[in-house]
Amino acid sequence: MPSLTDPVILGQFRAVLANWRYTGYVTAKDVVLDWIANELGGLKLKDVAKAMHDFLQGGGVIDQIPETRSYSGRSASKLSLSSLPVVRISSMS
Repeated sequence: MPSLTDPVILGQFRAVLANWRYTGYVTAKDVVLDWIANELGGLKLKDVAKAMHDFLQGGGVIDQIPETRSYSGRSASKLSLSSLPVVRISSMS
């Protein structure tokens, strides 16, 4: 997978994750919060945000994945959402 190389988007990730300890900088929908609680041993969003911050600070790389979701039968690109990255934080190995 291609790494996220856009310096603006990468800077935004770094800026937000640098504020992981403050409520409101890293947010998630309820379904994501439920998944984190159920699948990650009861961790909170703040725990995941800190781990993501630590990962980036340690030299971790974000993979950028093209948007593939559709909305009401229309592709995301038709809704001008294609410029928003969908990312996956992956291990360095």
